[in-house]
Amino acid sequence: IPNPENNRGQENEARCRGVRPARRRRRDRCLTNPRFFYGFGVSSRYEVVTIGSHNGQKGHAEIFEIARKINLKNIHFTIIANRNWKSPCYWSCKLKEIFFNLFNAKKKVSVVSLSRPEVISCLKQADLFLFASNIECSPLVLFEAIEAGVFFLSSDVGNAREIAERSGGGEIIKTKT
Repeated sequence: IPNPENNRGQENEARCRGVRPARRRRRDRCLTNPRFFYGFGVSSRYEVVTIGSHNGQKGHAEIFEIARKINLKNIHFTIIANRNWKSPCYWSCKLKEIFFNLFNAKKKVSVVSLSRPEVISCLKQADLFLFASNIECSPLVLFEAIEAGVFFLSSDVGNAREIAERSGGGEIIKTKT
């Protein structure tokens, strides 16, 4: 007789009947952490997130410029992109991150590579999603921001304007032409 308080007893009983037990999933650290950004050593009032690969066209330089010029204290920008050791953009972003954080005590920028569950958690806890890409066809990350319940500001690329108008989940920002 299996013990109802013991999952192993239920699993053993299921095996005897030829049923495979449900696979246990490893819970990612970000899903159990109520303030994911503290993992970066940052406790700030405002969290701004952007997602884009290190190819030089996803607006990372513009994010650093915005972070430098913004007149808010206690703000944290997170640039999420896959680590690409061969990309000059990756190394440029990492150097900018080091120098920006060294000379700005009240504003921080983190350039990180995260797993899919961590990206989702990061989006859900953000105050704003900033999409500064210079080239895009249909920015799927805007849909992800909308799904996470985060307001977005986007450059006018691809069909971002249409996504903003139809969803009401964000605005298009004017960019230099």
